[in-house]
Amino acid sequence: MYLNIVNWPENRELVVKEIDQLPMKAYLLEAGQLLDFIPYPKNGITIWLPNTPVDPNITVVALEY
Repeated sequence: MYLNIVNWPENRELVVKEIDQLPMKAYLLEAGQLLDFIPYPKNGITIWLPNTPVDPNITVVALEY
């Protein structure tokens, strides 16, 4: 699954709701950097992003299942 981020969250937490299965891993598609994540209450996950985006226009987070 690919998540396209156009508005980088200031707190660096990307909350994705309505995901009922945790991925095996999450990473920045452009850089390959692995990202930490935890389950979010009620079917979702919270992904911790780096301080700055890889691309100022759009950054892609890949979730592998």
